[in-house]
Amino acid sequence: MHVVSEEDGATLKAFRLSAGVQGSDDHTTLVAKSGETDVVLRAAPVGATLDLRVEMQGRQMLWTSVVVAEQPEPLVLKLKTGWGAEFSVMGPKLEPLAGAKLYLDEELAGTADLKGIVRAALPAVPQKCRVEYKDWKLAPGGEVSPETGQFRAWQAWIQVRMEPPK
Repeated sequence: MHVVSEEDGATLKAFRLSAGVQGSDDHTTLVAKSGETDVVLRAAPVGATLDLRVEMQGRQMLWTSVVVAEQPEPLVLKLKTGWGAEFSVMGPKLEPLAGAKLYLDEELAGTADLKGIVRAALPAVPQKCRVEYKDWKLAPGGEVSPETGQFRAWQAWIQVRMEPPK
């Protein structure tokens, strides 16, 4: 697997690749060794569909799926400049909140799936996060401040906690 800049085709280094076999608990995360530009997934089952996630500081996260061929061709993935993260929208008992709408800088970024996940990729790092779910509000315990909607720190995975009104 080779990762390049979408803007100019330049080879990118210091990315992280996560791969999981659909319908299985098998998954792995790979980081290219210092000075190397490619990673190789070994022992991936032929015919299986792999869910891939590529992340790199200063680049939009990329999610894609590929079917493992018997004689696979090298895969080239293109990352755009920007920012990306995977949000987990959870209730007070860490239950996923399917259907929750996640806004970044007041623009709809997506709706949480059955696992409470929203994937977002933007040209720039957002400053605020807001979630709409019933009449619930942001709660303490996640990576988003309930008071300001700001991220506590940049991470590739951001947990957003919600709570019903008291």
